[in-house]
Amino acid sequence: MTEKYKVTQEFMDALNDWRDENDLDLIIYVAPEELLGLPVVVKCWQTRPTDLSERNNRLIAIIQWLNGEDVFEVEKPHMFVVRSIRATSMGKHGYLFDLTSIDGVPVPSFGTQSVLFAAKFDSREAAEAWVTTGYKVVEVDEEYQEVDEDLPF
Repeated sequence: MTEKYKVTQEFMDALNDWRDENDLDLIIYVAPEELLGLPVVVKCWQTRPTDLSERNNRLIAIIQWLNGEDVFEVEKPHMFVVRSIRATSMGKHGYLFDLTSIDGVPVPSFGTQSVLFAAKFDSREAAEAWVTTGYKVVEVDEEYQEVDEDLPF
């Protein structure tokens, strides 16, 4: 069996909505004009690779999915934390772990506590607002392990 494509929940929601809105689960043939109506997030995913054969493979995967094949795996949502660029001599990193409000102004607190106690953000952009010298944004999975920078679409 070939490896499944890892996609976001947003991608799957859009693909399911497209299928349901066009009654594509009730037909045995997908017309080219129906493929033109793919949601933007799905079109971007399908046309993102520069390798043309991979673009074809992704289009084939969409059609296989319409045929009931299990070709997609939804990536677990990730979180973003602000962590020190360098580790201490003990191998520990510092994290933004608190945003205390003083007179309505959020004040960040940093420390070498575990990533479990770090302030978590839903988007890279939200975390970047709290980056200061010597710190950067890193992405962590549901088990608080750092993940690669390149996420699937």
